[in-house]
Amino acid sequence: MREKAQEDVKMSVLRIVQSPNSVGGVIREYRMKRGLNQPQLAAKLGVTKNAVTNWESGHSHPSLATIPALCATLGISADVLFGIASQNRTLSREEKEHLLRYRALNAYQRDTVDLLMVSMAENERKEFRDRCKAQFIRIPRIPLAASAGTGNLLEERYEQEEIYLRDSWETRKADMVVKVSGDSMQPTFYDGDEILLERTDAIEPGEIGVFSISGEAFVKEYQPDGLHSHNPHYDTIRIAADEEVRCIGRVLGTISSVMYASEREQTVLNEIYAENEGLVD
Repeated sequence: MREKAQEDVKMSVLRIVQSPNSVGGVIREYRMKRGLNQPQLAAKLGVTKNAVTNWESGHSHPSLATIPALCATLGISADVLFGIASQNRTLSREEKEHLLRYRALNAYQRDTVDLLMVSMAENERKEFRDRCKAQFIRIPRIPLAASAGTGNLLEERYEQEEIYLRDSWETRKADMVVKVSGDSMQPTFYDGDEILLERTDAIEPGEIGVFSISGEAFVKEYQPDGLHSHNPHYDTIRIAADEEVRCIGRVLGTISSVMYASEREQTVLNEIYAENEGLVD
């Protein structure tokens, strides 16, 4: 019976630990969304950097006096901080039973359970971070579309957005992500598709690439006689002698929805790259 009770407590703790709405997880998530590192958040609140670290790891919680300023700095309500808004529901019978078991414990036993929760939360967070780091690649997305003629998408004045995609031979080989505009390459590519592009100044006949023609960007299949569309309603682009044509890169494939990182994975990956780049102590 005692082993069964201990296992029930562990399972209850695991559910709590895995909740994305833990106070430390919420602080971390919204700190990253506000573009703050731990020392910056600490300075705004008048606390030490270690205090913020302990909040986010679950080793301690903000004091009541700190909570109003913390919520204001993160731009959230206390309900969001404590997960009240998303947990506005009746406890299940199983949850009520776990709560009763916890209340029946003495102070020492509750401390033991609390320490177990902190340890499990830290282990789960570390394992999740390690999985994210191993499974995703960061690739720049160019904020211009190609194929309908929208200008030179590689000019330096355009700010690149970094996105995270699942590791694969295509994403490892890709140098950037570009969005397709128009229907000239249907059924191979559709309007709005995002494609992986490998930088190269030349491709082989039959390969698909992105080309800059007199400052306009196009997705086309290269053939010796010109640039071909896959939609039969579009003519082949024949290059005139006075036109400036440049191959920007080779198209490796289309990005599917399952290749993108989830919101939680993005938050963790942003944190990892910020730490690697020295933005977080």
